[in-house]
This record gives sequence, C-alpha cells and structure tokens, in this order.
Amino acid sequence: MTRNSNTLFSSKLLEWHRQQSKVAPFPWKKDRNPYLVWLFEVVMQQTRIQQGLPYFEKLSEAFPTIFDLAKATEDTLFGLWKGLGYYQRARNLQKT
Repeated sequence: MTRNSNTLFSSKLLEWHRQQSKVAPFPWKKDRNPYLVWLFEVVMQQTRIQQGLPYFEKLSEAFPTIFDLAKATEDTLFGLWKGLGYYQRARNLQKT
C-alpha cells in the first residue's frame, strides 16, 4: 500500500468506527477501566454485541471489581452467565 492508500484506508476505518459507536456504544469507553474492558472482551468472544451487552451489564453490576468476581461462587457466576454458552470462559475469567 502506498502512503495515500494507507491514509484513505485509515480515514474510512475511523469513519466506520464512529458510525458503529453510535449504533452500539461500547461501555468501557466511558472510563476505560481495564477490568471492564477485559470483562467485555471475554463476554463478547463468539457473541454478537446485541446478545452480549446485557450479559456484560449484569456481570459488571454484580461484580464491579475484579475482587468481587474472584470471590463469587461458581453458581452465582454461572447463573449470570447462563445463555452465553462456553462456560469454560466464565471459569477462566474467575480463575484469572
């Protein structure tokens, strides 16, 4: 790619990002809390934003800090995770 095509690609990508952010705002952009970014990324693995966002909201409300998540019982975590599938993600999230 030439410098001009890189610039054109970058501007198109940034414009697409701005449009998408209006359609599906990403919750971590409000305060950039690393824990919430990580939680969101794990929840969104193999999940559409429309499906995963309510789970992220429930989980971040129930476990506002990484310490709250670490102390949660597996039953509580799995109860909130139910419907997302791939329960190993929830186990690994808590283990981490």
